[in-house]
Amino acid sequence: MKENPDSDTLDLDISDILQQDNLHTDQDKLEEIVQAYQEAIKLNPDDADSYYGLGNAYRYQEELAEATQAYQEAVKLNPNYIDAYNNLGVTLKEQGRFKEAIQAYQKAIELNPEDADVYNNLGLVYRNQDQLEEAVQAYMKAIELNPDYVSAYNNLGITYRSQNQLEEARKAYLRTIELDPDYINAYYNLGLVYVDQGNLEEAIQAYEKAVELNPEDTNAYDNLKMAYFNQGNESYQQGKLEEAIQAYEEAIKLNSDDANLYYNLGVVYADQGKLDEAIQAYEEAIKLNSDDADACNNLGDVYRQQGNLDLAIELIQRAIELNPSNAEAYLNLGHVYIGQEKLEEAIQAYRQVFLRASDDEGFKIRQSAAEALKKLGTPESMEALKDYEVTQ
Repeated sequence: MKENPDSDTLDLDISDILQQDNLHTDQDKLEEIVQAYQEAIKLNPDDADSYYGLGNAYRYQEELAEATQAYQEAVKLNPNYIDAYNNLGVTLKEQGRFKEAIQAYQKAIELNPEDADVYNNLGLVYRNQDQLEEAVQAYMKAIELNPDYVSAYNNLGITYRSQNQLEEARKAYLRTIELDPDYINAYYNLGLVYVDQGNLEEAIQAYEKAVELNPEDTNAYDNLKMAYFNQGNESYQQGKLEEAIQAYEEAIKLNSDDANLYYNLGVVYADQGKLDEAIQAYEEAIKLNSDDADACNNLGDVYRQQGNLDLAIELIQRAIELNPSNAEAYLNLGHVYIGQEKLEEAIQAYRQVFLRASDDEGFKIRQSAAEALKKLGTPESMEALKDYEVTQ
């Protein structure tokens, strides 16, 4: 069965301590605020608060280099300015200047060891540098100082997952949700952990909650679809065909433009002998991806089973055109030719199977071709069997 990639972890970066100074997203208003702070600094060049406010205004304008300079001037004028050190750390981190950011946060902690927000921000920088154990320690300290620190628990969960400590990550996300049942990112991240643990049903429930809380969250939608897709694959491999169909149909409700979903649905229907349903599924897969050689081949074989041999040949030859190394397509082509009593063409098709299915994965296909040739029992088919013996 075909699989879809997974997708990546949502990394939440929150700096709740940032002072907004009544800043607005309106760029004209922000420019007025910048000019006001600049005028204030001209009147009083030693006013650390003005530099701090200027830094915040620059941050909202995404002028990070200018914001950095303003914060640095603020802490130069007031070496005990905790908020300025914190915001300096945030701004340095956003520029990828991680070592300097750590120094800024450590200075803020030195001034106030009880500030949970700074420890949380410090953890974010450590995680960016892949210093995961240090990140865990920082988040744990933030939680020690503030046992209800929602984002610190969420960030802790992200870090545990990066360390492959899945059970610890799961507990951290569940604690996040316990503290804030509407915390969307925790449900999303919890879903990722459940997928890692192979608990697809729980992953689906987590993603569904994330989608319920934010219907615009495309990442949650994509991962929910993927969880249903994987659940369908798992059920198929376990022989639970009805459950596989239900899972694929749920995934299709979320994304009806995914050819792989229809392809896999067609495989299950074909295995159940529900040929009309299989045809509909494969045709939809081909409509969405006309270059899907496997779908063309499988649809052709279903038409063969229904006795529509001309259409079967057309589709299987299309599959071979798309993928000339497709041994299974040659096998199915041989079966169609036998149905048409074109024995010479069938034998040539089976010969192609032996040429193309030479690896271990093609053993069953080669074996099927050999059995078909034996069943024909003609001198020509028995001669073709020598090709099979050579590939053994």
